[in-house]
Amino acid sequence: MKKFLAFACSIATLAFAAVASGQFTSGAYRRGTGRTKPSLRLRTSRQIRGTPISSGAASLHSEARVETARLNVVGRDAELAAVAEFAALGAPGARGLLLVGDAGFGKTTLWREGVGAFRREGARVCLAGPAESERDLPFAALHDLLAKLLDEVGGELSEPHRGALDAALLRSTSESAADRLAVSLAVLDLLRAASRHGALVLAIDDVQWLDRPSAAALEFSLRRLESASVSLLGTLRPDGASGLLGLAADSVLRVDVGPLPAADLGRIVEARSG
Repeated sequence: MKKFLAFACSIATLAFAAVASGQFTSGAYRRGTGRTKPSLRLRTSRQIRGTPISSGAASLHSEARVETARLNVVGRDAELAAVAEFAALGAPGARGLLLVGDAGFGKTTLWREGVGAFRREGARVCLAGPAESERDLPFAALHDLLAKLLDEVGGELSEPHRGALDAALLRSTSESAADRLAVSLAVLDLLRAASRHGALVLAIDDVQWLDRPSAAALEFSLRRLESASVSLLGTLRPDGASGLLGLAADSVLRVDVGPLPAADLGRIVEARSG
């Protein structure tokens, strides 16, 4: 009996660790904005359709969410295929893929896979990982997301637009507050300029923690992108905002990330027990 209880406790511990770490998850997905609770079943394949600040700190902060050790992803073949298909599609116009689920269910793991898939397709990927503690810092997320892009293609912007972004991202010595409309127009101009050089991806882990000025600028811009090849790849908690950031609902693929099915938990236990 003691051996049986010890074995049972071992299985429970492994199962909890796997789900909590987000390495092994399963879920369902669909298009649209309606909220759904995480599901244990996969849906069918038919439903898969100041002082200047440099950009270095933002780049390192965002890349840290991607450059972690790659882990085996169990029980997510269909979702990974959907992410890869979305990355390979390369359709013109603004579009998005949202990974929606509770904390600890593996959204970030899938998001990392999506970032890798887009990069393998040759897309330019801009990264941001906003935190709840930074929601009151104006344009904090926009700095993480676009500072490096501004370095690369900012020369193609008009002087007023470049100045507006430099002020918003604290890259100039101007003491005047950034004008919200000017910043939004500048972001739109920057995304259009970058997309002329190839596919562009805005990869945001935890969309719900975007500070409001950053979210407003992105909503303004994405709503106005028509033929530009710009994609949103985001993670979102189900109790957060819609996460569309100005995109049309029918242009966004929603992937609902749920807990790991019992069968896949068994596979993990078997693999780890040798």
